[in-house]
Amino acid sequence: RLRAAPKWGNDDPCADRWAIELLERRERALKRVDAEFGQPPHTVCHVVRSLHHINGAQLPASADGRRAFTPLADSIGAEVGSAHAGPTAILNSVLKIDAPRFYRGGYNLNLTLPPTAPEQIAALVESFFSQGGQELQINCFNTATLREAQAHPERYGDLLVRIAGLSARFIDLSPLEQEELIRRAESI
Repeated sequence: RLRAAPKWGNDDPCADRWAIELLERRERALKRVDAEFGQPPHTVCHVVRSLHHINGAQLPASADGRRAFTPLADSIGAEVGSAHAGPTAILNSVLKIDAPRFYRGGYNLNLTLPPTAPEQIAALVESFFSQGGQELQINCFNTATLREAQAHPERYGDLLVRIAGLSARFIDLSPLEQEELIRRAESI
């Protein structure tokens, strides 16, 4: 039942309001700590890189329905497989965050799209940044291509993907990282 509950990244007011509530609570706690120690405001950032595998492997199940010892979300976006309303909904959920207030140090947002027209991608990017978006990493691929690259790496030496803030050749990634990218492609 927890997995079926509304999730972050679907532009769902019910789910998104809890993200804002958690950020408000964190901000209040940080202000108290800063005041107590006479420090300037914390510079908070949300930059996961590849630690979501390492951290997730150390954590039991979470209240959102995530199974024990599985990866956490790979960015400020939705957990892989939980966003069902499309890329615009993911961007809208993230845009509800007052980023200059809650993420003064920035955030990373990974977005996986099917191969599509450059005009559609440009429209998403321009809209996101014009409304205050901070950072966006986009991958455009499909599951069939990634599976083919796993089976025949010698044919896909030029297949580049965005992962952990940089570009890498898909065939050079570990099987764990390859499978994560395939799960992202399957969820779009």
